[in-house]
Amino acid sequence: MTKNEITINDNSNGWGPSKELVNDMGMPFVLFNKSERLGKIADWTAPTETKENTTNVQRKRHQMDIPTPTPFNYQPNQEDASFSVVDRASASKFGMKSLKSKSLQRQPMLKKVVRYAEKQPKARETSIKIKDSWKLIDELDFFRMADLSFYVEGAEDMYVLKMEKMSIILALLILMKTIRDAVHGMLNYYDKSYDKITTKAPKKLAATTKVFVNPTASDDAILKELAENATEKSIIATDTVLAALMCSPRSIYSWDIIISKKGNQLIFDKRSSGVLDYNTVNENAAEPPVESTEKDTNINSHEALASEATQINRNFSQQVVSESTRVVFSNPHPFIQGDSSEAPSTAYRYRKWDLDDITLYARTKLDAAMTGKGESAEPINEVVDSSFPLNTTQFIKVIALNEFDSHAVGSGGAPDWTSKLDTQRGAVIASEMKNNSNKLARWTTEAILAGCDYMRLGFVSRSSVRDRKRHQILGTTLLRPEDFAEQINLNIGNGWGIIKAFADICYDRLSDGKFILMRDPTKPLLRLYQVSVQAAEPIEIFEEAFEEDAEDVIDE
Repeated sequence: MTKNEITINDNSNGWGPSKELVNDMGMPFVLFNKSERLGKIADWTAPTETKENTTNVQRKRHQMDIPTPTPFNYQPNQEDASFSVVDRASASKFGMKSLKSKSLQRQPMLKKVVRYAEKQPKARETSIKIKDSWKLIDELDFFRMADLSFYVEGAEDMYVLKMEKMSIILALLILMKTIRDAVHGMLNYYDKSYDKITTKAPKKLAATTKVFVNPTASDDAILKELAENATEKSIIATDTVLAALMCSPRSIYSWDIIISKKGNQLIFDKRSSGVLDYNTVNENAAEPPVESTEKDTNINSHEALASEATQINRNFSQQVVSESTRVVFSNPHPFIQGDSSEAPSTAYRYRKWDLDDITLYARTKLDAAMTGKGESAEPINEVVDSSFPLNTTQFIKVIALNEFDSHAVGSGGAPDWTSKLDTQRGAVIASEMKNNSNKLARWTTEAILAGCDYMRLGFVSRSSVRDRKRHQILGTTLLRPEDFAEQINLNIGNGWGIIKAFADICYDRLSDGKFILMRDPTKPLLRLYQVSVQAAEPIEIFEEAFEEDAEDVIDE
């Protein structure tokens, strides 16, 4: 065929060649490779191609991988058909693996997938069950709360004025603030030998037999009497509730407080044995401890660690003080009657603050006394007996951080205290400031509210990472509350702004009755609910046990 014999048929009425094609190219065309652009779009008449069953995956096939039969396919003759190549590939040492063996090989990978799934964050539960009958009143967003600020002057120790039991002269002396009735209890002096403890010479943490009580505001007879005498707008609370509310933007876990409103009076209560009575562990860590399920025996769960940390703080606060030295105040312990040996080293200081048109009455707590170079910045006058001069006596708050397992889930990447506490104490404290931001902020706020001069911070670790009942003290450090507040970026003015803003909401929007303020477990906000109960009903109807047996973690 010459070049002049080739013609092109153009179809001016449609797409593609004309249907009236008279003459084709007159030459056969076969696909030599897959990249040819000329051919049929689909040939349904071509025979289906099957692959050869062979264990030698490297063996080449005789015909090209094209969907149409072609004369260029190799057709072996009789001699070639009898020819074969010896396969010299070495056989597998263990032969063909069965499906069972392959399944066993995949099990470690499946276990890794399961462990990864267990680390995924789970939805946290609310601290109290929300009932359908409760009405949502308002939501307080943490982002808006961060901009609040309110200036409050220094606290004033308060007293209960009982005119029928006093002479006019004595009453006038009280009004002139020469006699005060604000502090109840007794404090032991701190034992300075615990300043010498190191990781190489730790000291065993012993269990205490003292009785610890932390009643809510409604169960405090002194606060009740103050509330009865108050005529202006007033708030009755404890330092535990105030600190939780002032530091609420730092919180992660759910918690709740009960608000009772009657006329111009607001009472902020906590539930007995509720969340606020326990110290959280690594609440602010990037991967906090997991929350346990029913019948869970994980000693490193959120609930188990909170119960363990609470008992550690009680034991530590009583071990680091000397029972032979003490400061005795004019008023006895208000909650423990009878045998005074059961009362721990604790003094309750009743104070008040002026929030413009609102007066806040609160019970604060001191843990111990300490000898220093000067007297307390906020001295207490009603002292009956003291082992050391009052002009060298200062008041402190005793607290303890605890380490459970630096390699466990929820440790927050904290360094090993046993090897790092003595040489890199700053790094250890910085790690705790990140993982326990809310707990440290609440402790610092409570110390400032009580007028403490210092905070004695202890470092307590498990004797064995798998035993939560035996612990050892690795060291202690002394902190000034105001200075430590700056280190952890705690703004007390912002905390007072939160208290003032929430009090204004209660007075402006709430009628007489009972309400629940709850930290949402998933969103950064507080929810205010009106509960469907009468104002006269007791608070005990809200009590739900924090499901953890505290006796299991008492050191033996």
